[in-house]
Amino acid sequence: RQVYNDCQLDALEIPICIYPGHWPLSLPPPRQTMAPPPPAVIFTPNYLEAYRLSIGTDFVVGALSVFIWDILYNLGADYQIIRLHGINFPAAVYLLSRASTLGFSLMGAIVITMPIQDCHSFQQGLLALNTILMSTTMLLSYFRVCAVWAKNYYIIGIYFFFWLAGVAGSLTVIVGLPFSHMDGSPYCNEFVLDGFVAAAVFAPTINHILVFIAITYGVCRTHLAVVHDKFSMKSSYKVFILGESLPAFSKTLLQASQLCYLVAVLSGIAAIVWFYVYASDPEYRLAIFVPYSVIVNIMFSWVFRSAKLTTSTMPMAPSTSVNPHATTQTRRNEFEIPRSGGGDSQNGPPSLPIQIEVNRVIDMKADITSPHEGKIAGSLDYLNFVVLIWDILFNVGRDYQLFKKHGGNLPLLVYSVSRFSALAFALMETFMLTRPVKNCGGVQAGILVAYNIFIATTLLLSFFRVSAAWNRSKIISGVFGFLWLVAVGMSLTTTTSLKAIRYPPSSPFCTEMVTAEYFSVAVFGPTFNHLVVFAAITYRLGRPSHPQERKLTLKGGYRVYVLGETLPVFSRTMLQTSQICYLVAMISGLAAITWFYVYSSDAGYRLAIFVPYSVTINIMFSWVFRTSKIRGSSGSTLPISIANYAQPQTIESIVMKRSHLGVVDVLERPESTYSRSSQDKIEVEIKQVVESVHDQLSASAYKTSHLSMS
Repeated sequence: RQVYNDCQLDALEIPICIYPGHWPLSLPPPRQTMAPPPPAVIFTPNYLEAYRLSIGTDFVVGALSVFIWDILYNLGADYQIIRLHGINFPAAVYLLSRASTLGFSLMGAIVITMPIQDCHSFQQGLLALNTILMSTTMLLSYFRVCAVWAKNYYIIGIYFFFWLAGVAGSLTVIVGLPFSHMDGSPYCNEFVLDGFVAAAVFAPTINHILVFIAITYGVCRTHLAVVHDKFSMKSSYKVFILGESLPAFSKTLLQASQLCYLVAVLSGIAAIVWFYVYASDPEYRLAIFVPYSVIVNIMFSWVFRSAKLTTSTMPMAPSTSVNPHATTQTRRNEFEIPRSGGGDSQNGPPSLPIQIEVNRVIDMKADITSPHEGKIAGSLDYLNFVVLIWDILFNVGRDYQLFKKHGGNLPLLVYSVSRFSALAFALMETFMLTRPVKNCGGVQAGILVAYNIFIATTLLLSFFRVSAAWNRSKIISGVFGFLWLVAVGMSLTTTTSLKAIRYPPSSPFCTEMVTAEYFSVAVFGPTFNHLVVFAAITYRLGRPSHPQERKLTLKGGYRVYVLGETLPVFSRTMLQTSQICYLVAMISGLAAITWFYVYSSDAGYRLAIFVPYSVTINIMFSWVFRTSKIRGSSGSTLPISIANYAQPQTIESIVMKRSHLGVVDVLERPESTYSRSSQDKIEVEIKQVVESVHDQLSASAYKTSHLSMS
């Protein structure tokens, strides 16, 4: 603080004029009955430290709010568990884990927001609750292993040891996180003594991974041997990952475990990475642990409730999966339900559901609830086929100009294949759903071939764009080439997750049904690829080329990377077209995935969105490709606008280098120059275009000419 004539300037240069026993000069004097205000107290003189403490407070309070909402939302389910099962040992552990998590989150919010006299006692209570919540949450996971591996005492003993190791790891917080008062403050602050505190998250995360492996193998091992005669990668993938051929309850158990342990493991990894990334910032370093504890407890509590309520309410139904050799083999339900009564139980009615044998499958029906659903899907496909035809005809002239100027190079060849394969895909989909078809399998095979070619070539156009933006860098090209292969591989899942059938069987029309839920990967892979490519292109186009601009503020980064200010004309055009294209592509992908799961019970509607999605992304990427090619080839007509000058300016003729996509990169100075004086804007003609790749101006040419590209 600096003192100027009885006034003080704080760190924000705001004057504070307070006289002893008087009111601030900027306010009216208080009434005589009012006591003078207390002196200002600043506990944290460092404004950055205060800001970080406020961010840590938001983390803790937000996690507490989410957990309270989760408790209130599941009160009915908790009541049903107690009513059906009573307060047995698993239910008691579940309730204790919920209560300890609530107490831990609440005390964590109190310690960071309210003054506390005895920090040491509060520390002991807080860390004791953390140990209880971690041990009880892992105990719920251990109960799950015991249920799956019943009577296998080796597995039960080994995983009990793993549980003890996880509890021991969580105990490190007791000696590694001391509490103390901040200087001159009644508030407590916690700090890390050593890096071994990370074991409090690392040990439970390892425990979650081991438990997930045990549950997955325990649930699937029997059915893998029964259904699949020979062990192979494909058969194990279908059973262990997709849960095919599993009974209803086993499949539910597997899928719930996959979701729960995936979230728990990812949360643990994120917490550990956060802990070490912010090792130098104690205010940020521990902010993630309360949200991590809340997330883990919410997921394991959800799995526990689902298992308890499912086993209490679901009937013992046999598996809906069909053995292909069902006419010669007998498939039994996995649940062995004893009959009531004595030896004459065969003569009396059973008091529990009995074991059911499936001897022969007479007919299989798709899950289309109404023929009207198939008509809706066919109408949507036909509409999008018409839209694609219109787009192709509307751009025939532009396509002709591209081939006339560039010939049949690789990018144009890929562009053409992308357009024709998208057209073939939409045409065959429309034909199959609206016309009688003799061979449903043959038409569907053609549809899948066209779809995968279309996806591969459309993503390849995007790869060309990012490669050009990064000067054909070998590293960038290699990384995004690998991402392209991954996305294409994910789109190939359509070949094993779709099946064409006749519905009803006597109908001459074909329809498609989903045979595996991983079908959505065919959309998720390309959508993720679009996101990564857009980030790479945006960063490259907006990366500052001048040394004084390398450190951008948040406002400056927004103006460059979002609005495209200070960018040359071609760079700004490329940025804006990329924003529109990739935004539409990503929104379309997310909408298609959401639609797929929302209409999971309506086969007729479920796949109706994928032809519109495919047509949309092909139209967008084709538009971006044509725009880049046409603008890039018109180098002789691209004007450069020059700001108004009152004095004569000497402007050099400019030679611009560009890539096969026409992206401006380097300004070169030929020998001839000319000067002109004007109060108006001057248009400079680009007279020569040579080979190049990116659009960043030379710093010296930029400073000399003061060109503003428009």
